[in-house]
Amino acid sequence: MTSVLGALWHVGIVVDDLDATARDLGATLGHSFTSVQEQEVTVVLGDRPGAPGSSAAPDARALETARVRWAATSGESPDWELIQAGSGLWSTELSRGQALHHLAYWSDDLEGDIARLRAEGYELEASGDDVEGRVRFAYLIAPGGIRLELGARHTQHAWDEWVSGRDYGLGIA
Repeated sequence: MTSVLGALWHVGIVVDDLDATARDLGATLGHSFTSVQEQEVTVVLGDRPGAPGSSAAPDARALETARVRWAATSGESPDWELIQAGSGLWSTELSRGQALHHLAYWSDDLEGDIARLRAEGYELEASGDDVEGRVRFAYLIAPGGIRLELGARHTQHAWDEWVSGRDYGLGIA
């Protein structure tokens, strides 16, 4: 049976030391990794005002900003994404150490998929925009606690170029 979300895109793992983890996984499992991306990333926590199914007041936007570093395996499917942040959504504080953070899928209809999953009991945890203000990813928590990431299909080209060894090429707000 095929997943209603399609093929698994990547597995996100939060780590304390991205460089050491990538080095260890490379030596032990033979993984090679992309260049490390690093920047301040701001996400909207919870509901987005005006989004389908949102109960948030029009002026309510809880934001979180963190300095984030990330890298992914190259040449494999699904990709492994290693994420390091000192605080917030991508920190190891929330998972009490290095841990699986999320399972990621591409979405052709991000707002529609978010609304459908919310109707099935998933909680919208956070979402992030690109520099043009479009939602580029969202994290949703299943009723049983598993976190999913949905990535906007229009950003897939940047990911594919990055994991094939080129620049990331996608601005993140």
